[in-house]
Amino acid sequence: MNQLSHVPGSIGVSVPASLRILVVESHSLVAAALSGLLREPPLAAAVEIVRDGEAAIARLDEADFDLVVCELSVPPRSATAVMSRLAALGCVVPVVLLSDADEEPLLLDAMTPSGKR
Repeated sequence: MNQLSHVPGSIGVSVPASLRILVVESHSLVAAALSGLLREPPLAAAVEIVRDGEAAIARLDEADFDLVVCELSVPPRSATAVMSRLAALGCVVPVVLLSDADEEPLLLDAMTPSGKR
């Protein structure tokens, strides 16, 4: 894990000194907005954007990230496939899932261990 640094102007908040975030988002505008927010202080993260689940899986095979922000229904493979790949790699990287209100059943499926719902 990266060394922690204190976030200026905050109380007790620390982030890795060189936080690396993978954003998996098929919509260009949403990806740009997320990237802009994550690259700014207090995170000042190094952000990489990929547009689909297959590209995400390829990047996760090649590089280490501190956080994955993933569109739930990213084509052609869902966030569930991305999370399965992380598990297969033995990664414990946190994943933030982005979804629309009408995707609640998909979100519940993604958050439930397979076969337990």
